[in-house]
Amino acid sequence: MEMTGSLLSNLDMAVTSAHRLRDKPIYPDTMKHWEAVLRIARAKLQHTTLPDRTAVAFLADRLEEEIKRRGTTPH
Repeated sequence: MEMTGSLLSNLDMAVTSAHRLRDKPIYPDTMKHWEAVLRIARAKLQHTTLPDRTAVAFLADRLEEEIKRRGTTPH
């Protein structure tokens, strides 16, 4: 997946939309996008040093929680 903007901004937007849509149905493509952003974040946290590592880790954890609330497990 190719992201537009920074990883941090993509995580922030995904968490914001997941929270806003918490009890509403979403398109499968939306879930796939959130999962892809989370996968990229987790990979970057494992294999690189990030200047905003703490913020990325925090938002990745929040996104993962939002995905799990929907009864799915991130791939």
